[in-house]
Amino acid sequence: MKTFREKLYNKFNTSQLFVLSFALIIFIGSVLLTLPICNNGDPAPYIDNLFTTVSATCVTGLITVVPYQQYSILGQIVIILLMQVGGLGLMTLIAIALVFLHKKLMLKEKKALKDYLNKPDLSHFSTYIRSIYGYTFIVEGLGAILLAFRFVPKFGIGKGIFSSIFISVSAFCNAGFDNIAANSLIDYVSDPLINFTVMALIILGGLGFVVWFDIYLHHKKGNRLSLHTKIVLVTTLIVIVSGAFFFFICEYNNTLANLNLWDKIMASLFQSVTYRTAGFATIDFSQSLPITRLLGCIYMYIGGSPGGCAGGMKTTTVVILIVAIIAMVKNGGEYYSIWKRQISKEIVIKALVIFTMYLTVSVVGLAILLVSESGDPLALFFEVVSAICTVGLTCGITTTLSIIGKIVIILLMFIGRIGPITIVLFFVNNSDNTYKFKYPKENVLIG
Repeated sequence: MKTFREKLYNKFNTSQLFVLSFALIIFIGSVLLTLPICNNGDPAPYIDNLFTTVSATCVTGLITVVPYQQYSILGQIVIILLMQVGGLGLMTLIAIALVFLHKKLMLKEKKALKDYLNKPDLSHFSTYIRSIYGYTFIVEGLGAILLAFRFVPKFGIGKGIFSSIFISVSAFCNAGFDNIAANSLIDYVSDPLINFTVMALIILGGLGFVVWFDIYLHHKKGNRLSLHTKIVLVTTLIVIVSGAFFFFICEYNNTLANLNLWDKIMASLFQSVTYRTAGFATIDFSQSLPITRLLGCIYMYIGGSPGGCAGGMKTTTVVILIVAIIAMVKNGGEYYSIWKRQISKEIVIKALVIFTMYLTVSVVGLAILLVSESGDPLALFFEVVSAICTVGLTCGITTTLSIIGKIVIILLMFIGRIGPITIVLFFVNNSDNTYKFKYPKENVLIG
């Protein structure tokens, strides 16, 4: 007799289970946030509760209502759980529950989790799952302790500790939610403790679990760092430093004008880190210059790294695209290599598909918003990119969106967290990937 788990994996493919698990969590979360007990006063319209749930589960941070004003403590606890589940994934939560209950993971479950977590192989899976949760809760716990040094004196023991936990989970999961103000962390632009703690949590959550375990094995056993880890670390450093430099130059006499030199540098670093996928802000992006918004869109597209809580196309995808361009110039695309390691053509093709699909979905979303909404087209484009890349930054138009606009952003956030390719595979039966026959080749002129 087949168990429920076996029937589930026989009926649905990995992509379908992934999409359905997120959809289930979103439905449950939206219903809970609609309950009077989860609200301060009258519940918000369902579309706003759905928007909040999608934003939390898809670890984005865009909001149409202010969480600490609209939702009670219970409602905020629901948001914490949604962010945690969204950052780690329902399938991962189920897996860790099975591990702690001493239940053996099925091969199909391991394969599904391998794809979701970007684990290179299926070995030592139970240990790997335990390590993810141990790492997550230790880092979030340390972040909460550091934030408590600031929030407990300001809000008191109860609210101070709760807000510290809320923001620590939100930052590590790259969700961008806070429960202390209506203007994100703008009031703390000059606070080094808040800035560097939140930045550290964002980076640690966005690097990917594979990278941290690889670094741990390198330090403990002297293992060679994988090519993936090297690409992630180098690209992350380059993106953060360059993003901070450009923000500093562009906004020096604008949003940074009233800050001293050290605070300007710190604010620039913070915005560069949060550009990647986090959604927190210590300056008002509605007052930023057009060039800052345009450059911000580029950095949001790059995003974080695979296998973690980050969004965007991912750093490794961007590097592979650059490698492909260089290879086309140097050898006509015969082979692709970086740091004396060859990259398969399958990975290059996948990177090109990801880039094309992100761009296509963004254009479609922007086209609809240009019809349904009024306002600056660049601000609307910024909103679209922020949603599809699950970043959560806004130029101040989220709360003014029409019903159609909210639905568009909801779909963009969902697609961005799930991944455009996964959405396509949801509707495709890919159980048989073999070719039945091949057609003759013929050249086509392009360019």
